[in-house]
Amino acid sequence: MRDDIGYDTGNVVGDRRLPGLSVAQMKADAALAIASALHERDLSIEQAATIVGLEPGQLRGIVSRGRVDGLSLEQLGLAIERLERRGRTS
Repeated sequence: MRDDIGYDTGNVVGDRRLPGLSVAQMKADAALAIASALHERDLSIEQAATIVGLEPGQLRGIVSRGRVDGLSLEQLGLAIERLERRGRTS
């Protein structure tokens, strides 16, 4: 089995138990960064979903349960970038 292959079932918490975690770990880190950005900017799920271009239910799954079903690293990265552009609230 190759170590450079990442496994992705869409559940980053569950995926952390699998070998070859590079993709799962990056997605877990992205999910945490998204959750942190919402908290830092005091955004609701609905506000953040509009900013990042995701459905509120999908974003809620990322933030509350680490669910990244059907999302690529690129999509998660774009979501983080859009939230970062939003700036911090004072």
